[in-house]
Amino acid sequence: MKFRWLACLSLGLGSLWCGCQDGNGGNDPGTPFEVVATNPADGASGVQIEVAPSAELSAAVDPATLSTDTFQLAVFGGAEVAGSVSLGENNDTVVFEPDTPLEILTEYRVTVGVGLHDMDGNPLADDFGWNFTTLGSEWGRDETVSVGSTGNSDSPALAVDPAGNGLLVWRETDGPTTSIYASRFTRVDLWDDPTPLENVLAAAANPDVAVDAEGRGIAVWRQNVDDEGFVWASRFTPDGGWEAPVAISAGVDEAGANSSGPRVVIDGNGNALALWYQADLASVGVHVWSNRFTPESGWAGPENIDRVAPGFRRVSRVDLGFDSEGNALAVWIRRDDPTDTPDVMWSNRYSVTTGWGSPELVEIEDGDSVGALSVAVDPDGNAHLVWEQEDDVEVAHVWTNTATTTTPGWGTPTRLEDDENNPAVDPDVVVAADGVAHAVWSQGDGTLQNIWASEFTPGNGWSAPILIETPLDDPDDDGDATDPRLAIDADGNVFAVWQQFDGFRLNIWSNRFEPGEGWFTAEVIEAGLRGASGPVVAIDGDRHAHAAWTQLTEQQNEIRTNRFE
Repeated sequence: MKFRWLACLSLGLGSLWCGCQDGNGGNDPGTPFEVVATNPADGASGVQIEVAPSAELSAAVDPATLSTDTFQLAVFGGAEVAGSVSLGENNDTVVFEPDTPLEILTEYRVTVGVGLHDMDGNPLADDFGWNFTTLGSEWGRDETVSVGSTGNSDSPALAVDPAGNGLLVWRETDGPTTSIYASRFTRVDLWDDPTPLENVLAAAANPDVAVDAEGRGIAVWRQNVDDEGFVWASRFTPDGGWEAPVAISAGVDEAGANSSGPRVVIDGNGNALALWYQADLASVGVHVWSNRFTPESGWAGPENIDRVAPGFRRVSRVDLGFDSEGNALAVWIRRDDPTDTPDVMWSNRYSVTTGWGSPELVEIEDGDSVGALSVAVDPDGNAHLVWEQEDDVEVAHVWTNTATTTTPGWGTPTRLEDDENNPAVDPDVVVAADGVAHAVWSQGDGTLQNIWASEFTPGNGWSAPILIETPLDDPDDDGDATDPRLAIDADGNVFAVWQQFDGFRLNIWSNRFEPGEGWFTAEVIEAGLRGASGPVVAIDGDRHAHAAWTQLTEQQNEIRTNRFE
């Protein structure tokens, strides 16, 4: 993966390699030993932070004279950069490989010293140096991460630890086989080669992933065994890689226990909670189940957390969030009657000392069934829940409710937007360490769906909605913007991604929010020639963000990523 990225760097920077050499790589008689080309070019800007600067000489280099004394990289006017030097594929090229990626928006100077000689012992006549500047705070170039076979990839899930290491999982279909694959990103090696998490030749779907502060992760997914769906999990550790998958849902050896929609969260100590919904053995009801993982004991065993009597139940969505102590809040949508009654929301809290409590009905506004939902929990355990719900005339709206650790139960539901006539759908919510939360959703204007956002501040509540999507210059090319997703870091920096139609295909767009600055300008972050959809986003502790999505190509669907430095 790294080789592909660096190859793109060389092409993107447009360096010109030139020189006049004989067939043996030595100087022509009378030709001085000198630098004839550089990469990056002198004065280049917007250079990727993974660049390995290189210089081409007019003759083959004596490797005994190549060292960090004769080929140096330093911050311009500042400290040298730690790294190693080597000859390139041709023995007339020298390369400096930094130990870690360079800093953003920083000017660097590369120096080739007079101590460098050619194979005939001729030195450079003078030190040679050039400067370049790395990119600023911006998205880079998108790249393919998935296997790239003749099959299709979709359903990406993404998590990033505070140090910037990421885990990406997705579904990959190749002929009759549907598997879950994963790739890991580090700041030094970038995305590694995809790894299958399971080898069962049965349908796999619904992957999700979470990562803790130490870079340890857990992936969960649904996979069939003898035509019944069960929830499986695999743990990742930086030292050991991915472990063998284990079934964590109930009734794995019994018929009828179909499980779907798994989600997983993990705290800073590596303790995890998985949540899913599952049909009972009589296939007349669907209930919400959970399983807890600790690094010391593994998975504790599945537990029914909605605790209702057997009978008709229909659960359609689940979500959950963690606080800083490992306590959790789970929410789900449930219908208790097979007649035409609305779907409502329930919740349950998990305590690290007492376990799961009793399920509680979430107060919602009177109206039709609840649709998509999202929940976020701050470090103190206060929760923000957003959802879509149709009114009496079947127009969807986005609502929110809050549960605090100081007041029992849920508060009063509040609408985040006031458009009575145009639907608002696809809400998502995140919350920062200081309790400031952000919500996004897609809302119509009578012609198109657009992306809106609102900010919650403790003591002030939710702000008036603002449009964070930039309309296209040509209205004829503008299209619906849908499926927004959010990520937030501890300092309150927020990234939003969504898919948007341009009149010909779907593109992936992004916008970001900075405390004290507000929302910036939306921008396209992928460059495919065909449609892209289903974006997800995650952020590390230094405000570096990753986005992933499904990209259509001529042959198949791929998983592509981009990152913001």
